[in-house]
Amino acid sequence: MLRNFVAFHDLALKAVGQGDITFAKIKDSAGDVMFKLSQMKFESPTQGKEDIKQKMDALHNEIQEKFRQLVE
Repeated sequence: MLRNFVAFHDLALKAVGQGDITFAKIKDSAGDVMFKLSQMKFESPTQGKEDIKQKMDALHNEIQEKFRQLVE
């Protein structure tokens, strides 16, 4: 879970540092990912470790892809 928060933060800072992208643009285009980040805390440990890990990994990949699209 922490890995996803840190990845989003680092990619946002990197995108803003590169030029034309602002935090407002990130919020507009990545609002769905930000919502998913806020919902991670509701994952139940009864789902099983592997299931939760797959969901977290999928969100991490989605974060990376979203910023790839944003920077292009």
